[in-house]
Amino acid sequence: MALHTEIATLILRAIYLNLHDEVLPASPLQARARSRLDLKRLDNFIDTHLGEAILVDDLASLCALSPGHFHACFREHTGMTPLAYVQQRRLAHARELIETSGQRLGQIATLVGFRDQGSFSRAYRRAFGVAPSTQRRGLDH
Repeated sequence: MALHTEIATLILRAIYLNLHDEVLPASPLQARARSRLDLKRLDNFIDTHLGEAILVDDLASLCALSPGHFHACFREHTGMTPLAYVQQRRLAHARELIETSGQRLGQIATLVGFRDQGSFSRAYRRAFGVAPSTQRRGLDH
């Protein structure tokens, strides 16, 4: 019976939102799931494993949520998908390494989890509007 009530509540909520284009407060279940999204813990895990493959399943398990539920809650909370968030952290760390270390760009690409320097350079350019090599040359002057 409780399941029927929950389903009916969700349907009515969806109809109301569709008719009124308003955002209602989250249900207790949604609020509890969002409270499990410990971004500090997720950031620490991501930063510790930058050079490895990071799966949504890994991040979801840190929050004790199913991958699908985690993905939805994460996107609602941050405005981006978990993998886009991981990519953003990879590139931010790469930018810091470019600015503070003398490591070759290929090494940096590997350290932050890119398969090759070409894919790293393309992603970096899309994110920051400048190629990593240009970024580094700009620092040398």
